[in-house]
Amino acid sequence: MTFWSPAVATSEYKFNYLRRAVKVALIARAQVIHTSKTQAVCRCEVYAADESQEYLCAVSQGTIARTGPASESEVKPPLPQQAP
Repeated sequence: MTFWSPAVATSEYKFNYLRRAVKVALIARAQVIHTSKTQAVCRCEVYAADESQEYLCAVSQGTIARTGPASESEVKPPLPQQAP
């Protein structure tokens, strides 16, 4: 479930692997770059950390798009049927 609703789709996702990270701890730091009524863009940086230093080993960015109403309050009731 997302902060909108289950009605979302991934519209773009990209990973860039920059350096190897073998037998070290991984630290992910993410931030929301932009949100609107229809989409959200997030960025993440992944660092490898040993006892003495951290180094950037991967970056990613993704966009999700809303495909349906965000909440029950946005769902419009059906129009009443007119008698023939």
